[in-house]
Amino acid sequence: MTKVERTWLRIRVAGEDVPPLYRTKDEDFDDLDPESAPRAIADLVLEWASCDEAVANIPIEHSFSLDGEVISLASVYIHLVEEWARHDGHADLIRQVIDGETGR
Repeated sequence: MTKVERTWLRIRVAGEDVPPLYRTKDEDFDDLDPESAPRAIADLVLEWASCDEAVANIPIEHSFSLDGEVISLASVYIHLVEEWARHDGHADLIRQVIDGETGR
């Protein structure tokens, strides 16, 4: 999600020239070392701060073009909520398979 937040808010909305977080499209999925989890969480928190700063003065009505489609900042926020919900759902399914518990 760090990559998603950076791509949508900093690169696409704010137009920042920041490097991608990973060299390849799926590198973030390929690094499955549990030891890297604390660093990944810390990186996400730092990225949130950078994203907040990047869009702080951009109106919610701001639009940009992506592959011929006009997208507003409001639409980006909706997309991010959907992404988080999707990933939270994946985590819940994994937990259910591991220990039988479901999210409540």
